Amino acid sequence: MTSSQPATSSQTQERLRSLVVANRAIVAELSLDSLLRLIVESARKVVEAEYAVLEVVGPHGTLEQFIQSGTDLRPGAPGDGEGTPAGLSGVVPESPLPLRRWFPGPVATTATEAGVRSLLGVAVGSAGSTHGNLFLANRLGGSGFTAEDESLVTALAATAGIAIENARLYAESHRRQEWLRASAEISQRLLAGDVDPDDVLGDIAATVQRLAPAETVSIVVPDPDEPEMLMVAVSCGQAAEQFHQMRYRVDGSIAWQAMQEGRGVLARGSDDELRGIYTRVRPLIAVSDVMALPLQGAEQVQGAIVVVRSTPEPFTDADVEMAAGFAGQAALALELAASRREHQQLAVLEDRARIARDLHDHVVQKLFAVGLTLQGAMRAVQDPVVSSRLGTTVGHLDETIRSIRTSIFELQTPRAATASVRSRLAAVLAELAPVLGFTPTLRVEGPLDTVLREEVAAVVEGVLREAVTNVALHAEASAAAVRLVTDGRLLTVTVADDGVGMPARVALSGLAVQRERAEELGGTLELGSSPDGGLLLTWTIPV
Repeated sequence: MTSSQPATSSQTQERLRSLVVANRAIVAELSLDSLLRLIVESARKVVEAEYAVLEVVGPHGTLEQFIQSGTDLRPGAPGDGEGTPAGLSGVVPESPLPLRRWFPGPVATTATEAGVRSLLGVAVGSAGSTHGNLFLANRLGGSGFTAEDESLVTALAATAGIAIENARLYAESHRRQEWLRASAEISQRLLAGDVDPDDVLGDIAATVQRLAPAETVSIVVPDPDEPEMLMVAVSCGQAAEQFHQMRYRVDGSIAWQAMQEGRGVLARGSDDELRGIYTRVRPLIAVSDVMALPLQGAEQVQGAIVVVRSTPEPFTDADVEMAAGFAGQAALALELAASRREHQQLAVLEDRARIARDLHDHVVQKLFAVGLTLQGAMRAVQDPVVSSRLGTTVGHLDETIRSIRTSIFELQTPRAATASVRSRLAAVLAELAPVLGFTPTLRVEGPLDTVLREEVAAVVEGVLREAVTNVALHAEASAAAVRLVTDGRLLTVTVADDGVGMPARVALSGLAVQRERAEELGGTLELGSSPDGGLLLTWTIPV
């Protein structure tokens, strides 16, 4: 190895000042990407090298980043096939750091083929941990690196190691703050009074995908119909539509393992435990790492969050810790929101039961007493006109009592939100059977449950209830037929009876609401005669 001329005292002082300035800049930088770039450029300038590279080692000991600065090595240098040199450590394999080498002479070597004439390498680390290797090549002026160069770069590398550690801790602290902020936002939204917890599952998955980060995040829950199966309730990210509603067995599932153990679970894409989980997933996304986090509530596990990553960077223990904390908070918020919703529903049911009792015990009894009084007065009245009017009033009171009793029945038997449209319409007809004196027939043609949105189904239910109630009040019918037909574009509801029809004044006022509902949805309401001689009501809307 050849050496350069000894540096003068002034040159040494100047280089020391340059080192101090570089160290100050390195210590002040908190952004890891900017810090790594600054380390490489500062080292190259301090020792006046043509080329510098920093090989950054990740927590798992793998090469994480490759930062270069200065004049690139000669074209054709060994690399990874994508324009990046394989690392200057490759020109001196199995050499401990620090090292200084000089590669003179005409004989081609790995170093000279890579364009390296002189090389200086030091390790970058702190507190016994290695963060990477710093290499400098080709000292300006054609001479080799000196012992003084090695001392300067070693000092800079020591400062760089501490700075890298601080930058990583700062980045981790910032990520923890982001997870905590996201947890607070999700909890606040879940505990809002007008939010369905199921609607927030998508936001939970999207938050995990953003903060993890990951290609795909799915929320997996037990299948309510088959205990041995899991179902993807919500998915976001790559191939989310294909993952949604996917079902697979609990056997060998990382999601089920996390739910059973109550802790976060990690698995590499090459692990045997993934073979039975992502048989259907792998054709859709290249799985490298999977993290499963249980949605552990206060009473039971509600499901799991499955996070899929396809990048080479693996999940760390810190990733699991932060994501598991978020999942735990989200699960508790979901559980509290569900409990509060059940409490509110119970309060509504109790209030409805109280109203039903009051209607039955007070209003209906008083109206019934008034009717009896009027019937008694009819026998004492000699004027036929007055007697007729009293009879009409008694009839109206009977109709009012029947309507109130129907309302009482509705208050006491709330429908389930998950019931099919057909079953809900059948329940309406069953409710009105006591008022009619018979049960109307119901016929459904077409994919009614598939094409009707919930808000439209509620309107159809109300229209049918009102139409059949009018039959009970005015038609004096002995039979009625209800038919619903849809082809996926239009829905037609017909109600036909064999009664005496409806008085004109009642038709104008009683059907106004049904006609208004049809027009709001872009439909129509028509009246005609049924084949049995009664009224035929046809209510049509687009779906």
